[in-house]
Amino acid sequence: MSLTSFDTVMRREQFIEGERHVHRAVVGFRTGSGNALVRNDGGVVSTLELFRRRAVPLLAAGRIERHRWLLAFWLLGGAAIGLLSLACAALGFNLTPAALVLLLVVIFLALFDSCISSIFFSVLAVGCLNFWFVGPLHTFIIGSRHELATLIVFLLSSLFAACLIRLVHSLGVSEREQASLLDLTSDAVFVRDADDIITYWNRGAEELYGWSRHEAIGKVAHELLKTRFQVSLLEINDALRRSGRWEGELIRTTRTGRRISVSSRWSHRLEDRRNSVGTLECNTDISERKRTEDELNRSQAAYLAEAQKLSNTGSFGWNLSTGELFWSAETFRIFGVEEGATPSMALVLERTHPDDLPVVRDLLVKAHADRRDFRHEHRLLMPNGDVKHVRVVARCDFGSKNSPQFVGAVMDITAQKEAYAKLEKSEQRYRYLFDRMPIALWQLNASNLVAQFKQLRSEGVTDLDTYFDENPAFLRSCMEAMIFEEANERGVQMFGGRGADEFKGKSVVGTFEESSATFRRAMVSRYRGNTNFEEETKMVTLDGRIVDVLFTTARVGLSKDPDTSLVGVLDISARVEAERRLQQVQAEFAHAARLSVLGELTASIAHEINQPLAAIANAGAAGLRWINRPKPDLDEVRDSLTSMLHDAKRAAELIGRIRAMANGKPPERTQLDLDEVIQEALQFLRHEIQARSATVTHEKSRQPLVIAGDRTQVHQVIVNLAINALQAPRPQRSNPHIVVRSGTSARNRAVFTVEDNGAGINPGHANRLFESFFTTKETGMGMGLRICKSIVEAHGGEITADTVSSIGGACFSVNLPIVPA
Repeated sequence: MSLTSFDTVMRREQFIEGERHVHRAVVGFRTGSGNALVRNDGGVVSTLELFRRRAVPLLAAGRIERHRWLLAFWLLGGAAIGLLSLACAALGFNLTPAALVLLLVVIFLALFDSCISSIFFSVLAVGCLNFWFVGPLHTFIIGSRHELATLIVFLLSSLFAACLIRLVHSLGVSEREQASLLDLTSDAVFVRDADDIITYWNRGAEELYGWSRHEAIGKVAHELLKTRFQVSLLEINDALRRSGRWEGELIRTTRTGRRISVSSRWSHRLEDRRNSVGTLECNTDISERKRTEDELNRSQAAYLAEAQKLSNTGSFGWNLSTGELFWSAETFRIFGVEEGATPSMALVLERTHPDDLPVVRDLLVKAHADRRDFRHEHRLLMPNGDVKHVRVVARCDFGSKNSPQFVGAVMDITAQKEAYAKLEKSEQRYRYLFDRMPIALWQLNASNLVAQFKQLRSEGVTDLDTYFDENPAFLRSCMEAMIFEEANERGVQMFGGRGADEFKGKSVVGTFEESSATFRRAMVSRYRGNTNFEEETKMVTLDGRIVDVLFTTARVGLSKDPDTSLVGVLDISARVEAERRLQQVQAEFAHAARLSVLGELTASIAHEINQPLAAIANAGAAGLRWINRPKPDLDEVRDSLTSMLHDAKRAAELIGRIRAMANGKPPERTQLDLDEVIQEALQFLRHEIQARSATVTHEKSRQPLVIAGDRTQVHQVIVNLAINALQAPRPQRSNPHIVVRSGTSARNRAVFTVEDNGAGINPGHANRLFESFFTTKETGMGMGLRICKSIVEAHGGEITADTVSSIGGACFSVNLPIVPA
């Protein structure tokens, strides 16, 4: 089938639309009103307009040449008609055969020019017939009606035949022009008849597939190109019969054997709505695009897999109709299943923690029945006994009515759960400590005070202390400007309140009745821009009591929120009383010292009590340093106070132990983890360690060491040895370094050693180290090592000293019996 015949039977609108979509170039079509051109932007330009735009200027330039050629053509054509008429007359032809010969000549001449030339030659032929073959001869008179009718029929026949031949010729030229236009596009365009035989093959098809036009025409298209369909050919043909069009992707094989992907558009025409006329197929090579898409998809899949791995989030699909599950690689990892395994609901329930199994089973059943989105958290029990927490989020997809499915994600939130539990535990612990620590905390609103200070600065006041002297009433105005906002539990208890609400809205005037000088110095400090202020003073409680306190104020966020002040009040009444009584005791002790000499027992008691008291003093000093910093570190202050409480408790326990020993009561023996006791003892000395910039290393035993003993006494041994190591003489600019090791001896006894990097033990002193009152320190009592030896021996152990350690100083070793399992 030719392209012209195909174009005649195919619907004009489908053909134009297909060419617009494929060619991206100028393609010509024949419309119902004549020839037309379709631009690449979809517009239609008529032949007349194209002639006006392009051809008219050329014809105007060659009009003279055209007239000359036409005159010559008419002369030659007329001469040919005249000569043939003479020849027919000479041969004795009558009107009928002569008319036939001239008709053929007219038709032949009509091929070379327009209809005007055809009319001219037809009229000339009629004149020749009338002159030579109609009587009377050699005249232009028609003698009979029959001959007149014959000439009229000849004239009409010649005109009709000439116009018809001219039209056929024009159609052939149009066909060749359209075929040449189709060759301009880079797309592969070919036409198949009802039997899939190729009837047209453009240049784009030659370049894409490799077969020439002569080689392709007459071949079965799908066999020649070895077409692979992504949908069945039957479905494609059904779509063509329904709509006359089909678009999709095909895989074709070129002449060289290379397989390519093409985007194919088919336009189909049926004759009488039943018989197929043929199919126009336009193909675009998308192989490179497909490769790019495949690479992009692989890249996206790799990024997705990596993102799921980093976020511990896997994806899944659940087909409700078939029950099939689809898991990503991360989902397999979360459930602890090899990727090659087939996921199933049975496997999901198998991995679910037994305690959560009923809830998960009910959730899945309800989700399958209701087809609603769900979100749930539960635990997984892995084969090795590990427990995982997962969060499952799923959405029901109704994209396919026949096969609804859930699409969702599985997130491993084990780490989040553990972190949240630790955070919650930490918050509870610190909240508990905050609420019960012996420090009253207040939050004060100082907005009115800030406004007053701004007014003073605008007036040029730089020395607030002098201004107070000149304006005594301004001090009370400052007190009234400081308003209570919040108070913690200790603050309420310390100042005799019934609740935090009792403080809210009140000024601090009554609180500072007995300490206006302290408040004045605090205001001067604030006016100077200091971020904190601290002083020991007296305050009045709500119930009228006067208490000794350590007053501390911090302007938190002074630059951003100057209206807020945080005040800490530490009740030091007991400490003040203790200091007073200590002074009294010291006086009495000095008097008693002049009367008698301390015995070994008295020295032991004093040394035992001195250790926790020294720790309390160190902790208090450290707390003061932390709170005196430009930005107080309240966490460190809390730690110092906690340490002071622990040491105070330890002192009380020591006194109780000593009293028990004096009364003959045996120590309280319990099972102790030696490494745990060492860690606790070192914790007692953390402030001393920090103050001396020391380094302490605890090398724990590989296995638990359980001993039977009194925890307080074992603490005392470790503390005494560690303090000696810290205070050991060493070269200048050398920081103390202590190593505490624990392990087992050859006799299967628990052993721990305390080593330092000091100057070591003088060989002459080695035999006297554990004697009472022997010391090398200027302020030492000589009872520390003696007490350690007594405690260790009371526990059935031994203590020894070595003059050489692994880090260069002294080494003390203690071994104790291990409690059988």
